Amino acid sequence: MTTNGAPAPRRRSVSVDVAGVMERDMRLKLTAHVKALTPSTTLNKILKEIEIALAGASLGGAKYAHLIEVAGRETSKAAETPMVRQAFHFTLRYYTTRAAPDVAL
Repeated sequence: MTTNGAPAPRRRSVSVDVAGVMERDMRLKLTAHVKALTPSTTLNKILKEIEIALAGASLGGAKYAHLIEVAGRETSKAAETPMVRQAFHFTLRYYTTRAAPDVAL
């Protein structure tokens, strides 16, 4: 469990070659909260900006970030303008070695 009560991310290691290079995936969840008359348009713009930012970021050594899931929208109509929440899930792929598993290649 993480500090906010969410389940801890699953880790997966796969040996790539005899030198001990490992492939690791980290799952990143970003949740957008939108209060707008046209939430679909705003959420699409947010996703586009996230993808542009991840493509241009160093990602702490990750080789790439890949969108794997767009969760269903949750809508609250308690206010005059509806509030919409939607989560975007990405996988970040790292390569490390058995000798230095905390250092990305």
